[in-house]
Amino acid sequence: MSNHSMAEPGRVGGMAFEDELDLRPFLALLKRRRRLLVTTTALVLAAAVLSAVASPHIYEAEALIQLSGDSPPAYASAPAAARVIASPAFLKAVAKRARVPRAPEELVRSIWVGALGPPDVIRVRVRYPGAEEARDVARAVAEQFVERASARVRERQDVIAERLREVERQLVKAERLAALSRSALPGEGAGAAGDELRHLLALNAAVLSEQLRDGLLDMRTGLRAEASTLATATIVEVPATPTRPLGPRWAVRVLLGASFGLVMGIILALFAEAFTGRVWPPDRPSTSATVEPVGFEPPPS
Repeated sequence: MSNHSMAEPGRVGGMAFEDELDLRPFLALLKRRRRLLVTTTALVLAAAVLSAVASPHIYEAEALIQLSGDSPPAYASAPAAARVIASPAFLKAVAKRARVPRAPEELVRSIWVGALGPPDVIRVRVRYPGAEEARDVARAVAEQFVERASARVRERQDVIAERLREVERQLVKAERLAALSRSALPGEGAGAAGDELRHLLALNAAVLSEQLRDGLLDMRTGLRAEASTLATATIVEVPATPTRPLGPRWAVRVLLGASFGLVMGIILALFAEAFTGRVWPPDRPSTSATVEPVGFEPPPS
């Protein structure tokens, strides 16, 4: 085998591997390829800056909603509320109410729902381009949810209110009947048979009217108590217009751009060294082969 094909021990593909880590060859490579390294880093950093400039300002608005145990199960807990708010039908109604052009599948990525301390309070966060748009979407989500969660409770409240009005009308009639019955009772000294019969009839009518009135009063008390225990979902905190944008985060983008550009520059520098066929590092003399000059003859012994 020719001496030219022999590889120096500890050297693979033009790279020397030693027991101890030596960064000098690597630093020498970076120095030789500094133009490529700086250019790549600058280009990636410029791309990151341009991306930040072109990105719209994102604002965050939030609303707090008090849930109600009287609402249907789909609206009575934080996980169930999150599923309802993420549904396409709900988001379509939100987009219409807030007058935003986004489709439900796009709008769902802008909304976050989570429990807040007490399990019956949820926080709705909306991140959207534009301060007023973020506020309007958050308000539309809260109003739409409260409207749907409270629909059946309000129907029950309306039924109770109607029954209370009817009870009040019956109470007025019972009071009038009791008053008439008491006025029909004969005065003292009446002893005729007709007066006794009239007394009994008037007394029975008065007793029945008072029993009816007492029953109506109890019914009114029960209806009022039931109405007082019914609770609807309410908006605890109305979304306000955010004053400062949440993004883009310039510092993060610049740092990531510079880091990624530096890594890409190092990788390209290594590839450039590999494809140019240089021995890495080139400043070390290669002893892998001994080449004799052409026409050289060793002296005779």
